[in-house]
Amino acid sequence: MNALIIILNALLFGLLVWYLYQKIRPSSSNLFAIALLVRVAAAIVLGVLYRSYYSAGDTWNFFNDAVRVSNFARQDFFSFLHFIWDEDAVLQLASQLGSADRSLLLVKILTPFVILTGANYWVVAVWFGLISFVAAWWLFATIEKYFANQVFAAGISILFFPSVVFWSSGLIKENLGLAGLYMVLATVIRWFKGNKPRVFEWAVAAISFYVAWRLKYYWTALFAAVLVTTIGAFWITQKTKVRYAITWILIFITLTLLTTLLHPNFYLGRILGVIVENNQQFIALSTIGESIQYTDLQASWQSMVLNAPNALFSGLFRPFLWEAGGITAIAAALENTVLLILVLTGLTSFKRYDVKASIPLLVYSLVLCVFLALSSPNFGTLSRYRVGFLPFFVFLVTAHHPWLLKLQRRLNRQPKQTLLA
Repeated sequence: MNALIIILNALLFGLLVWYLYQKIRPSSSNLFAIALLVRVAAAIVLGVLYRSYYSAGDTWNFFNDAVRVSNFARQDFFSFLHFIWDEDAVLQLASQLGSADRSLLLVKILTPFVILTGANYWVVAVWFGLISFVAAWWLFATIEKYFANQVFAAGISILFFPSVVFWSSGLIKENLGLAGLYMVLATVIRWFKGNKPRVFEWAVAAISFYVAWRLKYYWTALFAAVLVTTIGAFWITQKTKVRYAITWILIFITLTLLTTLLHPNFYLGRILGVIVENNQQFIALSTIGESIQYTDLQASWQSMVLNAPNALFSGLFRPFLWEAGGITAIAAALENTVLLILVLTGLTSFKRYDVKASIPLLVYSLVLCVFLALSSPNFGTLSRYRVGFLPFFVFLVTAHHPWLLKLQRRLNRQPKQTLLA
């Protein structure tokens, strides 16, 4: 029976990939295939890592909870449907689950895949690799269509940057969270460039935003504020003579203040306390050298501002190689070293950037980086959480990097339009 389920899933997977390929018609079939295989492989490797290296972890906990829910569905299908709508209404099931709050949405989404695959973690991982790939490719294809000069940067940052691919491809919240942001951004870009998305595309974007909000509300709240700010600033500066940068900053500050009303953890009277509380919890669970050390971090704006530079630099470029103490830490340190080199060697290229596109990417990346580094100082945890901003930051760094421009010229790529210039 297990072999039959695997064969049926393989056939369904193949048919769906073939349909997507025919629908999308990628400019490079090889790139399409390689990017898909990389995502699927990353989803499987993540499961292996958590099973053999970490011994326990979110991905297996989520899967096991989804198995419990699927078993319950076979026993009482109507109560299962009630649980999908409102988990609090089916306490006999909710009490059996280790996942809580936002994680329950992922468990609910996982459950149909568990049923489809006969509770086979590895086959479910393949499906989640496909979900991650579709969202990433849709954004990549959008950039390729409208900003051909940025295809190289988009490929590096969205399709192949190692930690982004690895931490957004498996059975974890980051997968659907980042996929949601990708789908929303791709839809908005297509709308902004005059290619009106269909009702179905807007519906997918709306659902993606909801899922991203439920799973990663702090990513999504900032992302939405930056996106709405950018659209508003473009519209106002087209109608008036007000400078874009000033307009953008004023709108962003206003929306940020309004965002503090959307979630209890964002309330101005609580957000600083939440950061410090999370920081202390991670520090208590970390050994010496595994986390960022701050100078007397307190729940005050003065303390946050004083520690922000350390948080920003550490969130982007640490751990260093000499701070790494394991396979995953060494891999992260190598990637961070490459990223630091790219930033340092690309500083002179920033004058080529158009502020209308670079300001949103920069603000989103830096603000989220500081927030995550302050509240989640453990290097291992941070390397996973930061995929919420890392692809956008890497895109910004590589978009006009002189080394990549030379490589593009060697490949005879002569783009027509650019996103950042």
